[in-house]
Amino acid sequence: QANVAAVVRRAWQVGGPRAQVFLAMAAIASCEASDYARVTMAKLQGDYDHRLSVANKACPWQRFKAPEPRGESSVERLEVDVATRPLHASATPLLEQVLSRLGSTRAAAEAAVAQTDRLGNPRIDSFGQTDVLLVRCPPGSEEERQRESDRGSACSHEASFVLKMGGKDRIFAEVDKLHWAASVLGASRVPRLLLAVPEAWLGQAAMVSERITFVPDSDRRSAARLPSSLADLLLLGCGRFALEDVRASWAAAPVELQAALPFAVNFDVPPPSATDVRCVARQVAEILATLARHPVQPNSHEQLDPALIEGKAIILNLLQPLRRHLLQAQPARASPLHATMRQRTEEWYPAFADGASLSDMLGMARRLKDRLEDWRSADNRGCSQMPKFFVPAAWTHGRMSAHHLLLRSSSEGSDRNLDLCVIGWSSLSQAPLYTDLAGLLTSVAFETTRLPVMLDVIASSYASSTMAGDAVPALRCARQLCIEEASAERLLKALAVAAEEAVVAGADVERQDRWRREEALLSAVHSATGGEALQDAGQDTAWLLAWLRTTDDAGRRAAVEAGHASRALVDWRPFRGIRGTVGGRPAVPRPDPSAARRQRGEAPVRAVQFGWQTIREFRDAACAALPALEGDVDALWPAIWFVPCLSRALELLDDDTLPWLQKVWLLSFVGQLVERILEFLDQLPLAKDPLCVRIAVAAAT
Repeated sequence: QANVAAVVRRAWQVGGPRAQVFLAMAAIASCEASDYARVTMAKLQGDYDHRLSVANKACPWQRFKAPEPRGESSVERLEVDVATRPLHASATPLLEQVLSRLGSTRAAAEAAVAQTDRLGNPRIDSFGQTDVLLVRCPPGSEEERQRESDRGSACSHEASFVLKMGGKDRIFAEVDKLHWAASVLGASRVPRLLLAVPEAWLGQAAMVSERITFVPDSDRRSAARLPSSLADLLLLGCGRFALEDVRASWAAAPVELQAALPFAVNFDVPPPSATDVRCVARQVAEILATLARHPVQPNSHEQLDPALIEGKAIILNLLQPLRRHLLQAQPARASPLHATMRQRTEEWYPAFADGASLSDMLGMARRLKDRLEDWRSADNRGCSQMPKFFVPAAWTHGRMSAHHLLLRSSSEGSDRNLDLCVIGWSSLSQAPLYTDLAGLLTSVAFETTRLPVMLDVIASSYASSTMAGDAVPALRCARQLCIEEASAERLLKALAVAAEEAVVAGADVERQDRWRREEALLSAVHSATGGEALQDAGQDTAWLLAWLRTTDDAGRRAAVEAGHASRALVDWRPFRGIRGTVGGRPAVPRPDPSAARRQRGEAPVRAVQFGWQTIREFRDAACAALPALEGDVDALWPAIWFVPCLSRALELLDDDTLPWLQKVWLLSFVGQLVERILEFLDQLPLAKDPLCVRIAVAAAT
């Protein structure tokens, strides 16, 4: 209408023959406007009729049925993306540049056909996304391999290396820290970089390092699943003893069933011996002691003594992980506190915590959070209410865990001559002494000491709306049970079909005979492994038989043993390295052996026993190597030990590689630490002279 009015005004102004032209233009514009309006109204009416036809009468505020076909297609595309795990857009260009710098004459072709497997979940933080990939480039023709071999290229045969991608500043900073660690610990204690300088492209960068494993390359297993870290080694040991528990229970099976039981199933990779565990523990202690004795530097001009750290920052740093991992308004789908798993968590929590309730633990955590918030608010106003204290400072890895300790070996067998190599130096910093040891022992306890997985929990914990989130459930199930994704997918389908058949038949699973449930378990494992005979099946069968259980009894017995182990970890004190204790003796008595409190005739859970023995080996080796402490150790030990243990435990609550029951155990550990820290803060004196703990002079020299 505005266009027509403008044309008519122009025609009135010009007059004459030209006015007729403008009037004709006005008529055409008017027709086009009416046609456009008619078409637009027809489209709107069509949309309105379509929406009325799909209106949901049960939800008057929601005018559409959910999901619409468009929503279903989006979900399908998301499932495909998660299943294929697409890489960052800069992965292919960076890989081409890396292969070219390694000496390849066919970098573009190799980058197009290279096989990449993620070695962990992408890590997303304030610096962006960091991805760690295992890259395998297939060999070319014989002529190309000979030509590249003559040139001294690293790609003359099937190349296999680790590619870590991320923001440019982050990757270059990590390479600098890696060089620092190599200069302090020795070149053999860090992975060898294949490129001295990272490769950069459009704000992204990639560092290339060697691939490390303790299984010889001649053994052609699934390349992405070759065991390489301390976590892999200890999981093999835990799985071996879990299989022994299963075989011991099979001894009471009926004669007609024993012929079908896979007694000969075992792991392809030999589990660790006691010598292997002690060897690795000794090397870990050596690394921790070297970092602790390396001279520290002042973090700021205001820091008078670089060998000490004020305790205020240590305590207040607990506030963010408490909010993010434990007391959030909407728990993450991987959390045991998610609404879909909350009821089961409340039922199982007392088994780990000597009858204490989950609500009591969360109440203590809220009190700790409120107190820290009050102290931070007062500190921001310049009227600090928190007593001052100081703890010894040392160089720390920052995120030392069982997954960051890689192992090399030249041979298999009972004595593998394992050599330790530490990765992930991006968090290298100065922190209180015992920070790395606390984080490592927490990781060993909860990431490698596995508890049973009950069949009736699998269906709910791996549903798309709970532990798996929006991802394919089989992906999380495979990571948590240490099996292939295809096997995990078949397992979930077999269990879903069995559950439907039980509902249709009206079967009461709780009242079924134990061996009927064992037959159902063997049938599900048989389906998961692709229908192979259980006696001839491989790794996946061994892992499934090691972890899966048919009743809650096995889980509750393991929960009691695990609760004792975590309490002993909380109660530990390095008595050898303490000077200046009250009254010439430790204020806290030495705890009893963790797993000795069981009824007469009751068999121990050997997998948990193995985990506790491993923790003791690493703990005692580190205690003997770390420098001694002097000063107010009794009063400040909670800040030195409990705080780093709690920080690491809170991070593991949202780790999607841990099964649900592991996290319930972890919640009980968090509750014990929160209770001890509250007691410590209540007893912390407001004295003129602040409390202080130092590294003993003789130990420092």
